[in-house]
Amino acid sequence: MRKQDALVIFTPAFPKDEQDEYWLPWLQAFVKAVNRNSPGLKIIVFAFQAPASRKEYDWYGNKIFAFDGFYKKRFARLMMWFQILQQVGRIQKTYNIKGIFSMWCHECAFVAKKAATKYQVKHYCWLLGGDAKKSNTYVKKIKPTGNGLVAASDFLKDEFYSNHGIMPAHVIYHGTDAGLFAANSMQRDIDILGAGNLHASKQYDIFVEVIAQVKKQRPDVKVVLCGDGEERAKIEQMIANLGLTANIEMTGQAKHASVLQYMTRSKILLHTSAYEGFGTVCTEALHAGAYVISFCKPIYKPVEHWYNVADKEEMVNMLISLLSADKRDHKRVVVQNIDNTAQEVIKLFGHI
Repeated sequence: MRKQDALVIFTPAFPKDEQDEYWLPWLQAFVKAVNRNSPGLKIIVFAFQAPASRKEYDWYGNKIFAFDGFYKKRFARLMMWFQILQQVGRIQKTYNIKGIFSMWCHECAFVAKKAATKYQVKHYCWLLGGDAKKSNTYVKKIKPTGNGLVAASDFLKDEFYSNHGIMPAHVIYHGTDAGLFAANSMQRDIDILGAGNLHASKQYDIFVEVIAQVKKQRPDVKVVLCGDGEERAKIEQMIANLGLTANIEMTGQAKHASVLQYMTRSKILLHTSAYEGFGTVCTEALHAGAYVISFCKPIYKPVEHWYNVADKEEMVNMLISLLSADKRDHKRVVVQNIDNTAQEVIKLFGHI
């Protein structure tokens, strides 16, 4: 009897159950899209660090192996890698492994390459952000080939080549899932939306400073900031000091579905991140009918309703210009559909 084809995914984290919306919503959408587009392909996920328990479980019909490796050091981590290699071997006895798809060119890609070599299967690594930076020491350990690298954006492809001298052969964007979006709202009652982890690299201090400048011309500007993180107290203090308490609502950590609902109510998504591998939040906002203003330009082709600016002053001017426009077309702009993303990945592994 012929074995069922399987795609093994190595990722640092995965939801602990079907109700967990917080962990990597783009990866959740991708796995479900592969299920839709290739129902005969078994998806088996290895979650290295989270959830925080060593267990095997089912997630929407997909097999998940969690290794609880977040706090594992030295010998314990080596043992975890050995266990992962053993588990891949056990899976190969039951399934025809089409290959291993690893997330980020870090630990998962390192172990995936070992497993791919040992069991003679294909391995592709998805470059997703900070792993393209020069500081990524795992690249020298992994020694990837260009053909084995999939960049999530045009920027990441060039960034990885510039920093590591290896040109990724493939570019596959994160897609958006149309099924997650409510009907396009006729009432855009939020002027400006911010969404993401309140980390220093996201530069939400600049976000608040920009809003302060916009308020000088638009005193009633309404802003919502979704997210939580290490800089939350600092951002809250800035909001108070600049007299923006009545203008900026901070929601804290919000479920993915709630963030998408905020997007359908927003005129503009303001993205102040200093570095962005792809910017799923930007493409989701476009899909929800909002305009996007950002410093980063991960996609080189022109994208309708996405404006890239060079500095804070240009960002302020662009915001005021868009908010002052008599007519704004809040149509959905789809950069890439998640089903196309799934199909492109499936094709890499030779599964129809």
